[in-house]
Amino acid sequence: MVATDFAITVLLLGKEDVGKSSLAQTFVEGRHDPTAISPTVEDMYECATEISPGRVETLHIEDIGGGAQPALRQAHIRRAQGFILVYDITDSESFRTVIKLRKEVEEARGRSVPIYVVGNKLDLEGIKRQVFADEVRSWALTQSATFYEVSARTGANASQPFVDIARAIASTKVAKRGKVSLRSTLAAVSKSTM
Repeated sequence: MVATDFAITVLLLGKEDVGKSSLAQTFVEGRHDPTAISPTVEDMYECATEISPGRVETLHIEDIGGGAQPALRQAHIRRAQGFILVYDITDSESFRTVIKLRKEVEEARGRSVPIYVVGNKLDLEGIKRQVFADEVRSWALTQSATFYEVSARTGANASQPFVDIARAIASTKVAKRGKVSLRSTLAAVSKSTM
């Protein structure tokens, strides 16, 4: 496998207790350990992620607590290349928090950054669902966001948002790198013909 020269940074955002840390842990470690999770102030996860056959990128997952101070959250928002906004499907208030966070990201970064909206705790769906997939999917479309439902506990779909957002960011970086290279090449050619 070939590793390239850039890392990808994704920021997890959401209300407290929606399972952001559990989701990151399930993706990075391939398992969920509820005893290893405590309230988060600020955590960083790192793993090699296969972007395409033979191409691996380093994925940095920044996880700040749902109660993070606005200044800390803004610093992370300015630095991240993509965002995974997590809510709990059994907590309607957590989805309202995602709507607010989406606005905050848009104000700071615009609409061009990848945003993935993830409903967690799918394993509790039959028991006490409060947030319905069709409603979130419709809202996500209006926000140019990609939507998933997952379970950090069972691992169902838990890796897909991370892999997909890493691929989206990597493809944008390659496209930008290609444009820069083309621009540099054209500039060099025009200088040499003068």
